[in-house]
Amino acid sequence: MAILFKTTDPRGFTVTCFEERWQAHVLDQRPWMAGWESLVQKAIENPTLGIFKDAQFPNRDVYYYIPSPRTRYLKVIVQFDGDEGVVVTAIPTNSPKDGEVWIWPPSSH
Repeated sequence: MAILFKTTDPRGFTVTCFEERWQAHVLDQRPWMAGWESLVQKAIENPTLGIFKDAQFPNRDVYYYIPSPRTRYLKVIVQFDGDEGVVVTAIPTNSPKDGEVWIWPPSSH
């Protein structure tokens, strides 16, 4: 499979985005997101709101990023096997989903 990009999140985990998955799970449903690949990579490297545990899938983490000048979050879902992750999909959204649990950055309290 061809790699679109490979990066590291703030926790040191490696995340890969494959071209085939990007096409099938992002562009086929939201063709207007063509060219957003660098924003998805930024969301993984430096999530604005943080990283959350997915509400339905325990092996998936959710990264939230606000791409300037947009006002909606870019939500990037990554499925992990150990410390290696693969981008599942990316979508714009207004807020985190009910049931998602904030996991990064860790609370100081």
